[in-house]
This record gives sequence, structure tokens and C-alpha cells, in this order.
Amino acid sequence: MEMNATVDRLKRLSRDQYGVFTVEQAAEVGIDEAALARLREAELLQRAAVGVYKVQGVEEDHGEGAFALWLTLDPTTSPSDRVPPRCGVLSHASAALWLDPLSFDGANLTVTVPPGINLTARAAVNAGWINIHEAELPATDWFLHHGVPVTTPARTVMDLLDEHGNHDETSVGRMLNGMHRAGVVDFQDLAARLDDYAKREEYGDGAKLVRLLSEAARPVGPPMPESA
Repeated sequence: MEMNATVDRLKRLSRDQYGVFTVEQAAEVGIDEAALARLREAELLQRAAVGVYKVQGVEEDHGEGAFALWLTLDPTTSPSDRVPPRCGVLSHASAALWLDPLSFDGANLTVTVPPGINLTARAAVNAGWINIHEAELPATDWFLHHGVPVTTPARTVMDLLDEHGNHDETSVGRMLNGMHRAGVVDFQDLAARLDDYAKREEYGDGAKLVRLLSEAARPVGPPMPESA
């Protein structure tokens, strides 16, 4: 009975956190590591990341792996109390995949923080799972999506294209089409937001860049109309 009551408390704790919670969060509600260890031995908990657990049997969600890794960046602070962009904003491929619920596999995480914000020590236990970039993040470059700060589609595309050697135009196009499929990006609006970047990087203009990326990945929807 005592274990069942503890499990119920952990379910309530993780209800709005994709079913996962940190050791530190559990301690704040009176559940210490010894109690968590007993639950793991009884196969009532499973590890989602170092220092992050999930109640066994809770329905899986596409975002739980990414969310678990994001929690490790500041394990003592609840998601609702975190202050973006200082807390780490999902960016690059992680942003694109977070915005497309059919794509995210949660294998690793990329976040961006403003210069001078050191999250490396907090993420050290997950070395190799979390990539941290330092860059300016104005309020126009990120937004909250399902409770997590994530770079906007325009900023995401720019970050991916600037990450030379890791993403070619075809792979960026696939991610862009995924965001479009998920309904989080409008191609014409995106073209306008990418216009300055496209001209600076010699893609022509924003409309040509979006068309290039989308067509490189064989878009499912109709092609973008030619700009006037």
C-alpha cells in the first residue's frame, strides 16, 4: 500500500511533465532516493535519463525523452518556474523535431542559451546526450510549445543551415516539411522572415530559399507559388 501511495504521488508530480520527474523534484514532495530505489527494484519506475525517472506503465509520449533531458539542465526548478531563454531553448534539429510530433526520437538534445549562461556543469551527467550552443536569443526568436521553449521555425532553419557539415539542404528541407505538416509554419510567412538571411547568404530571397529547401525534400503538399 505504501508503494502504491508513493507511485500515485509521483504520477501527480509528473502529470504535466510528460510523465517524468527529477530526483530533486521527488525529494521536494518527500520522496527520497532510497524510496525511489525501492520502486525501481519493484519495477515500478524506469530511468528516463540520469537523475530522471518515469512511473512504469504511464502512457508513452513522443516528447518524454527530450523533456527528460531538458529537465536535467536545472533539476531543482519546475518547468513552469523556468525563465527562458536562460533555462535553455530547444534549437537546431531538436527544435525542428519537437515541432513535428511524428519525428522526435528523443535520442539527444540540442539547446541554445544566451552567452554567459553556463549549463554545461548541470548537463555533465548526460555528456554526449545534450549539445549546448551559446548565442543571442531575442524574444522574437523563441516561443513556448507544449510547455517547452523552442526556437521559431525561421530561427531553426537559419541555425540548421549555419551548422555546416551536419545538415545539408535536403535534411533541412525534410525538417521544414515536417514543421509544415504539423501546422506550425506557413511557408509564405516563413519566407518573409528569412528574407534578410537569404539575401545575406546568397540564396536570392526568402521565397527562393523556402522553395529550395522544400523541393529538395520532395514536399507532400503543393509547391510554393512563385513570388510576384
